[in-house]
Amino acid sequence: MVSVAGILNQEIALSSSELALYYTAIFVPWNFRALYGLFSDLVPIFGFRRIIYMIMGNLILGACYLLYAAVVTSDREAFAVGVTMNIFFAFSEAVLDAAVVEKIRVQQDDAQSSLERTRRSCDIQSASMTFRTLGSVLSFLVAGSLSTCFEPRTIIAMSATFPFISSIVILIARDTIETRKPREQVLVFEKTSLFITYIKKCISERRWPVEMVTTISPVLIPSIFILLYASSPSSNVVFMSYLYSLNSLDQFQFHIVTLCGMIGGLLGTLIYWASFRRVEDHRKIFAISILFSVIASGSRLLIIYYWKQSGFICFDEMLVNIAARFTLMPVQVYASIAASTPEHMMYEGFVFGFFASIENWGGTISGLISSEMAVHLNVTMMIITCASISVLPLFTLSLLKARTRCEKEIKPISDLAVTKTHIIT
Repeated sequence: MVSVAGILNQEIALSSSELALYYTAIFVPWNFRALYGLFSDLVPIFGFRRIIYMIMGNLILGACYLLYAAVVTSDREAFAVGVTMNIFFAFSEAVLDAAVVEKIRVQQDDAQSSLERTRRSCDIQSASMTFRTLGSVLSFLVAGSLSTCFEPRTIIAMSATFPFISSIVILIARDTIETRKPREQVLVFEKTSLFITYIKKCISERRWPVEMVTTISPVLIPSIFILLYASSPSSNVVFMSYLYSLNSLDQFQFHIVTLCGMIGGLLGTLIYWASFRRVEDHRKIFAISILFSVIASGSRLLIIYYWKQSGFICFDEMLVNIAARFTLMPVQVYASIAASTPEHMMYEGFVFGFFASIENWGGTISGLISSEMAVHLNVTMMIITCASISVLPLFTLSLLKARTRCEKEIKPISDLAVTKTHIIT
């Protein structure tokens, strides 16, 4: 991404507004992870619902890196390759998430307690985020050192190595990622056929798929909270611009500040993992994460008015990123729990992707609101206002029902193809 920014800024010479539009556009594919997950759930290839898509996605992603390095010389080419790259990146990630959710379910029946699913969801999602963050730290350090030796296009081409290696790893470890089970294959094909027939029926009768909305309503209601939660505006961009305006930190020190932020994200994941793996009621976790985020954002006011030393700025960046990870992890874990319940068997990709898509759309809304607020507010008022608005989702926590009650009320998404058969026939 650093090398891509170098090409966009120096070679193609995009303006600030064009850069903002570029980054908004290329990440839009991530907002549709529910569709990618549903496609993976319903359309197996050679009997596999996951690994073939993961291998294809990574191979195309690697090819896009090479294409970006070799041929991108204009804004149109950058948009085209960037969007294509993120479509397949998001697709492979959505399928990977579905495969992870399948690992959470030890027993595929109601005997497995909700507390056990909560613990396993927290363990697997926290482990995943821990290694992703470690990868970010390592890539930050490696990219910094490589930038002194190679041109941006060379670094982008070298980055293609990683998705290609991922494809090889997936191929070698295919039996541990996904095993073809004859019974599941029959169920998938039956559900796919019924689902397609149901959609055709709705189209021919020119009516909305009301039954689908009714079936997934238990998922829709919590998603309203997730959308409000993720849509809270952020003062991060404004605050970083304020730090640049101080002219008290050189480029090396800004790199150290960024590194401290990454370390904060890693610490936040580990603290969350240790503290909440056995907490069953996620309303408490969301409430704690919101309050901690508000307290952490207040530390930035201390920098503005009292301590502008680089050491305290690094500490603040670490603290804020611990809080940021506290706000991200509950969504990941809650989505895993919802997707791994027996009611949603065979639709893991759709359910997890649905919550991930809602979170991504919330991030888009947050960016739009934050940019508009930044026009009218100074850095102090921006921090205070964002912290105040972030408390509002606390008043909608009732949308997240307790697990025991939720499990009793949820109707299986798979029942769309079973209980509605009389409508189809």
